[in-house]
Amino acid sequence: FIIIFSVVFCVSAFMIAKELLELKKDADTFDTLAKEIELVYEEEPEVESGNVDSDIETTVDKTTEEKKSGDKAKRKKNIRLLIEKNKECIGWVCVPNTHIDYPVMHTPNYPEKYLHRNFYGEYSVSGTPFMDSRCSINSSNRIFFGHNMRNDTMFSDLLGFMNEDYYKKHSVVEFETLEGYVEYEVFAVLQIKSDDVWYDFIEAYDEEEYNLAIADILERSEYDTGIVPKYGDRLLTLSTCYISNSEERLIVVAVNRAE
Repeated sequence: FIIIFSVVFCVSAFMIAKELLELKKDADTFDTLAKEIELVYEEEPEVESGNVDSDIETTVDKTTEEKKSGDKAKRKKNIRLLIEKNKECIGWVCVPNTHIDYPVMHTPNYPEKYLHRNFYGEYSVSGTPFMDSRCSINSSNRIFFGHNMRNDTMFSDLLGFMNEDYYKKHSVVEFETLEGYVEYEVFAVLQIKSDDVWYDFIEAYDEEEYNLAIADILERSEYDTGIVPKYGDRLLTLSTCYISNSEERLIVVAVNRAE
């Protein structure tokens, strides 16, 4: 009995250690990618009026133009470079001050390709966040999926939104694409099943359909944020497993009114 127990213990310890190493490798890969595409802006040089040479003037103009490249703020990531690295990537999603800071993939003909692949297409326990295959970048509701990992990476931090105080400190979702940088406001948090009707709400074909979907999700939200999207506002839905190996899901839904 002791021998059997020892063997089982050693095998279990080995498997846990192996998984932890794989998770760290996955996290390191994303950290490296984020640094490679990070945009760094130099401070504009201070010059006296009437004493600006052509080189400095060009630098100032270029920096100013770069800062105007986002919709609401300067870009944070070099999305063009990101897509050059992998054409199946559509952009970058981030919830500031959380672990959610990742590229988003989209493979309409292979819906779950990145469920267990890293950004470079290699096997990965963590996978890479991806957009629902039925969505497009311009859909009324873009749905992003990410794993709930035991090391708090990927979309694990979404579980924090079950606490309203956590929501108040993390109410913004950033999504950056080739079209620009946009901020979204979280307005609903729900615990649902994997076959919930919300996953079928991709396009709103008229105002009535949109308003009915919004009314339904607001009624089922864990708490009232005071935000009510209006017809024409585009949505982002972040989805993860609520309980491992079950059909329970947690979704955090955000709206942008400035697109």
